[in-house]
Amino acid sequence: MEIVTVINQKGGVGKTVTAHALGAGLMARGKNVLFVDLDPQGNLSFALGGGNAQKNAFNLFMKNATARECISALPGGECICASANLAAVQTLLINEIGTESILSDAFEEDDLSSLYDYIIIDTPPALSIQTVNALTASDKLVIPTQTDLFGLQGIGQLFKTIEQVKKHYNPALKTEGILLVRYKSRAQLTKQVTALLEQTAERLHTKIFKTRIRDCIAVAEVQGMKSNIFAYAPRSNAAIDYNDFVNEFLGE
Repeated sequence: MEIVTVINQKGGVGKTVTAHALGAGLMARGKNVLFVDLDPQGNLSFALGGGNAQKNAFNLFMKNATARECISALPGGECICASANLAAVQTLLINEIGTESILSDAFEEDDLSSLYDYIIIDTPPALSIQTVNALTASDKLVIPTQTDLFGLQGIGQLFKTIEQVKKHYNPALKTEGILLVRYKSRAQLTKQVTALLEQTAERLHTKIFKTRIRDCIAVAEVQGMKSNIFAYAPRSNAAIDYNDFVNEFLGE
């Protein structure tokens, strides 16, 4: 089983769509996938067809339910859903010890590796206990970013967090790559920032995925449709690109 976190501390970079597309693409290839939504906004849970799950990620962090008890079978796949209460986790656990490994401990205790090939984690756009837990539990990271100067700045900040987690909690954590989303190949700024991101990736010992997710209105539309990009707009540039990305992620 591989645990993959889709992460960026900057919001609005296509993180949830990427997590959903990666998981849906893996499922289409016959893989058993569990989604985990750690963002209090719950966009991934909504996209998978979820409502108010009786037991969810908040219960997991409060340790009053096991990982298996928190799994909901949704139309779009199995998911440990988010809760608005996740926004309070940072405050509620501030004096607790060992909070960085709550998620990894829960996965291990319930032996989720016997059920799933992949766990795909969607994270909030902030450094929080949920984010650190996702990094501590993960084998691989995928970092979606737009090709603008704010995205470039955010990558540098994120890698400082990743290095701290690797140093203290998860030395085997690997950044699989940076995924360029909402890509406009003809824009001059895109070309300049892409070149800078490639330099940054090399310095940080990772790569830019060869696949670029082209700018596409379907990406914005699909977020409110309780669907994934492949089902909602299978012929769109985004669906074609995300399919290529899943192949690249799998090394195909």
